[in-house]
Amino acid sequence: MADALARAEAIALPERKAPRSLIAAVNALFRAAETERPDAILRDPYARRFAERDGKVALVRYGRFLLPALGRAIDELWTAHCVRHASIDALVIDALAAGYEQVVIIGAGYDMRASRIGAAFPRVRWFEVDLPATMGAKWEQLANGARDWRDVLRVPLDLNVDSLSAELRRAGLRRDQKTLFVCEGLIHYLPLARLNALLAAIAEVAPRRRLALSFIRSEMYASRGGLFVRLVQTLKEIPRLHFSPPALAALLATHGLQRFRSWTAAEQVRGFARAAEGRPLRLSQDVAIAESL
Repeated sequence: MADALARAEAIALPERKAPRSLIAAVNALFRAAETERPDAILRDPYARRFAERDGKVALVRYGRFLLPALGRAIDELWTAHCVRHASIDALVIDALAAGYEQVVIIGAGYDMRASRIGAAFPRVRWFEVDLPATMGAKWEQLANGARDWRDVLRVPLDLNVDSLSAELRRAGLRRDQKTLFVCEGLIHYLPLARLNALLAAIAEVAPRRRLALSFIRSEMYASRGGLFVRLVQTLKEIPRLHFSPPALAALLATHGLQRFRSWTAAEQVRGFARAAEGRPLRLSQDVAIAESL
């Protein structure tokens, strides 16, 4: 696994002064390394393009050799991210097979679902929402390589400042089409007021909607270790929110999202990521869906 992580970081993005998501870079590093395993949980042929030579990302790559406890924590995060990503993949495919016509990935990072999944659903329109710096870094790196990726409608904005509904309408989101929204690895970074604003904006632009998301379960948040906390603090992206499944279901219901269903990490492995059986998986996120009636 360590060798795969080292190989995955072979391609570097140019330095940028504007802040961008280091978590997105670490997650791409995990997916690139996972793709090289014969027993891979998922395969993402694009992930290698987004490895970065940032010192904090290098901590994930090399720190595991210096401190066994850190190595174990990184292995767990690697597995947890790939299980979660594969699970969200499955939920996206299920929605598209059910006739959803638009996909909006909020906090897209270096996600390449439009290219990995979109070929099987050529009529689906894809939108990606993220911070301008992260989005700029992503598309700069894609432009430097072969043109093997699918076009998406890009919506650069800061969810803490900008109007999501206005920007999605400006980008061409159609109110009359069934729309899937994806919030993977996102909502725990938002203040509660901004999460409510996000859910209200989704309801405003898409009366027929489904939301696929991941979230930190409250007991998982409470059990996090000090080493994990320090690692996350180093990457400067600190989780704020955590929920019990009933509490999250109640919050989503206030925004017209019903039929809530969630999966723990163990349930994700059984249902969506059988290749992860037997691998370390303690700190993880649940995934869930809810939809308008």
